[in-house]
Amino acid sequence: MERWLADKVVEEDNVLHLTWGEPWGEHHTMHARIVEREKNSHLRLQWVDEEEPEAYWEMRIGQSELTEELCLCVVDYAMAEDLDDLHELWDGNLDRLHQSSGF
Repeated sequence: MERWLADKVVEEDNVLHLTWGEPWGEHHTMHARIVEREKNSHLRLQWVDEEEPEAYWEMRIGQSELTEELCLCVVDYAMAEDLDDLHELWDGNLDRLHQSSGF
């Protein structure tokens, strides 16, 4: 997840610490609790400071029924007024994934 989701990702006690920017300079860090994880399948997270107990975001590896190719499915709980910002955020994240992986 490092290099495409955040500049630095550290896991400690079932919490991911995601940092954007340079640690010695201007940066922003957010913390996400790992709610559920299955290797080679999915990762479900909840922001530590999230007030809505049902809110989560998830990345899941799936297989297309039509082409049988693997795909990355992202689910992100959001309020209606935040949808445009989240689409822009995940589009950027997926662009960085393509650049860092070469796919």
